[in-house]
Amino acid sequence: MLKTQYQKQFVLGLILLTTVLNGIGMDIYAPSLPAISDYFNADQSLAKLTVTTYILGFAIGQLLMGPLCDSFGRRRILLIGLIAYTIASVLVVFSPDINFMLAMRLLQGIAAAAGSVIAKTIASDYFTGNDLRKVTNYMVVAWTISPLLAPVLGGYLQNYVGWQAGFILLALYAALLVVIIYLYLPETQKHIIKFNTTTIASNYRSILTHKTFLAYVLCITFTGSLVVVFSTMSPFLIQKTLAYSPVAYGYIVLLIGSGCFVGSLINSALIKKLTPDQAIIYAIISLVVTELLFVIISAFIEPNLFVLILFVFVSLTCVYLIYPNCMMQYMHLFPMMGGSNNASSGFLTSLGIAFATLVASLLGTKTMLPLALIFLSLALISALVYFYFINSVEQ
Repeated sequence: MLKTQYQKQFVLGLILLTTVLNGIGMDIYAPSLPAISDYFNADQSLAKLTVTTYILGFAIGQLLMGPLCDSFGRRRILLIGLIAYTIASVLVVFSPDINFMLAMRLLQGIAAAAGSVIAKTIASDYFTGNDLRKVTNYMVVAWTISPLLAPVLGGYLQNYVGWQAGFILLALYAALLVVIIYLYLPETQKHIIKFNTTTIASNYRSILTHKTFLAYVLCITFTGSLVVVFSTMSPFLIQKTLAYSPVAYGYIVLLIGSGCFVGSLINSALIKKLTPDQAIIYAIISLVVTELLFVIISAFIEPNLFVLILFVFVSLTCVYLIYPNCMMQYMHLFPMMGGSNNASSGFLTSLGIAFATLVASLLGTKTMLPLALIFLSLALISALVYFYFINSVEQ
C-alpha cells in the first residue's frame, strides 16, 4: 500500500490521540483521590487501589488484545476496546461503593489495553527505521503531555464539579475516538495470524524468553513505575501533608511533570549523537545518583515542596530519556508478531507497575522518605536488570 505523507501524518495523529487516552485515564482523577476516599468513607489505601486495579486490568487486557489484533485486525479490536472503555467510564460515575468502583476500574484498564497495544502495533506496521524512532518519541511526548495537563484539568473539575467529572470526560473522549476511527482509520494489518491458542502460547514463550526483549522491557517497567508511584502517593503528600488544594496540586504536578517533557526533548536532540543504548546507560546512571541524593536529604528534613519538585523533576527527566529508547529497541524485534510483541511488553510493564503501586498504597505520606526509598529501589532494580540481560546477550 502506497503511503502518502498525508496518510502517514493522519495515522500518526490517530496513534497520538489514542496514546493520550491511557495517560489521562490514570491522572485526570489523581487530584480526586482524597475526595473519593471521603465520598465512599473508605480508607486512603482503598482509594489508591483504584490506580492499582486499573493498571492490573491494563496488564491482563494486553495479553488478550495482542493476539486478537494479530488475528482479527487492528481496527476492529481497537473499536471494541474503546466502546468498552466508554461504558466502563460511565459506570464508574454511578458507583454505589468503593468496591464497585474498583471493579469498574479493572474493566476500564482491560479496555484501555486495546488502545495502548494497538497504537504501538499500528506504529510498527506503518513506520520503520529512524521514522519509527521519531514516532516512538512522539508517542512518549504525547503520553508525557497528557499526564502533565490531566491533573491541572482534574484539579479544576474536582474543585468545581466533583470526582465524577473526570470520568465523564474520559467517556466522551473515548466515544469521540470511536467515531473518528470508525470513519477514517484504515486497517494496517499486513500479516493475518490464524487465531490458535497453541500458536499464541508459542509466540508468547518466544517473546518472553528473549533476553534482548527482557532487557529493554524490564528497564521500562521499573523506571516507568516511578511515574505512577508518584501519581499514587503525591495527592496525599501534597494535599494532605503539605496542605495544598486540588487546583494547586494540579499546577504543582504540571511543574514537576515538565521533567518528562524535558527528557523527551533532550532525547530528540540526541537521536543523531548517541545510540539508543548509550542514551539509556547515561540516563540510568543519572537516575540512580538522583534517587540516592533524594533518600539522603529526605531522611534529614521535613516535607518540603521545593525539594520534592527538584528531585522528582530530575527523576522524570531521566525516565523519559530511557523510555523512548528502550521502546524503539524492542518494538522491531518481532515484526511478524507485532501485536503479541507489544502485548507482552505491556503486560510485563503493567504488572510491574501494578505491584509498585500496590506497595506505594501501603506506604505513609507523612514524610518524603517513603517516596524517596521506593524511587531508589526502582532505579537500582532497573539498572540491575538492564545490565544483566544486555551482558547475557553479548556473551
